[in-house]
Amino acid sequence: MKQYKVEITDKALADMEEILEIASDFGDPLKLFREALHNAYDWGATEFKLIMQ
Repeated sequence: MKQYKVEITDKALADMEEILEIASDFGDPLKLFREALHNAYDWGATEFKLIMQ
């Protein structure tokens, strides 16, 4: 089994808090992903990477 080192920085914590706050605005968690994809498309993204662990 691989082991990974996780380093949590102040910025990472701030980012996570913001993500959790945004996620709490959506009743259905899948709507958060739909919104993220839509925003990426609106901004002209050519690639969207989603990693779930």
